[in-house]
Amino acid sequence: MRIAPRLSVLVMLALVCGCARGPKLVLVTGKLSDGGKSVLPNPKDDGLTIVFIPVEAGGTTYPTPLKKEDNTYTVYGPDSKSGIPQGKYKVSLNIMTIHSSPAVDRFNQQYAADKTPIEVEVTEPPLDIDLSKYKK
Repeated sequence: MRIAPRLSVLVMLALVCGCARGPKLVLVTGKLSDGGKSVLPNPKDDGLTIVFIPVEAGGTTYPTPLKKEDNTYTVYGPDSKSGIPQGKYKVSLNIMTIHSSPAVDRFNQQYAADKTPIEVEVTEPPLDIDLSKYKK
């Protein structure tokens, strides 16, 4: 008769622990391009930061650099290894360069956090982003 109360306690603990885990994390990887070409005007000197911003207000943002050798990125998340929660994100882009130009300024304004047209669903990798799909 004592087995039933113990078993019910174990089941309740398992349920509580299972629910406390939170959303599934995804190690997001992908390639950033513009119609198959690099987005960086001068890959030798330029850099680019990609920021995943949860669509639901108040969430944590997740920045990552673009690897300019192959135009790929990986979003490791806050612990630098597990990834970010599944869900919808706006994606902002910012080119950092020593060769400022009107084209770079326009790019940075177009893909700024409050204006970016890029919205993605993070479910599983790879998550390639082609800017040609977001141009007006």
